[in-house]
Amino acid sequence: MYAVTADFLKLLGADNTQFVIPVYQRVYSWDEKECRDLWKDVMRAGREDQPHFIGSFLYTPEGASSATSIKRMMLIDGQQRMTTISLMLSAFLDWIEEDETRASFLTDVRPRALRRRYLFNDDDYIGEARYRLVLSQDDRPTLHALVSGQPLPDAHSKKIVENRDYFVDRIRSKGFDPAALWRGINRLLII
Repeated sequence: MYAVTADFLKLLGADNTQFVIPVYQRVYSWDEKECRDLWKDVMRAGREDQPHFIGSFLYTPEGASSATSIKRMMLIDGQQRMTTISLMLSAFLDWIEEDETRASFLTDVRPRALRRRYLFNDDDYIGEARYRLVLSQDDRPTLHALVSGQPLPDAHSKKIVENRDYFVDRIRSKGFDPAALWRGINRLLII
């Protein structure tokens, strides 16, 4: 095993990389309490401009798809955190894309590039290869619908929808500081 400290966004945004949850892993299970704790940690890291350690992520190469050259990584540990931060990013990017003047704090990237960098692989990919994170069979359609702005499937994952709604509420609340959220997300550290 090889352990290294890294920025979470560098892991999530690695070129042509997809994180796949193995079939034996549990479904997404975080509740509002875990989302609230994560939100507080991210906002504190952003306000104080200090790094915040969110834990270890254990993944192993599954192999590249010969047709797409996507590097598929089996995510053994870190599923709940990666999924929850993806939900947070999705809610945040939807809010920014409603009115791009909200993104005045971004100095080196356009808002739409963030979605392509952290939620999707290159625009040339379609189907499952398009997504950065591929959850279990039960959760996958819900997450993919939310991050791509599509209608929810009839049998959607309640936890995923509730937790994304939690972040939507926080982002739309009075006094929300988008620059602090973005700084905080950028200050997340992992092993």
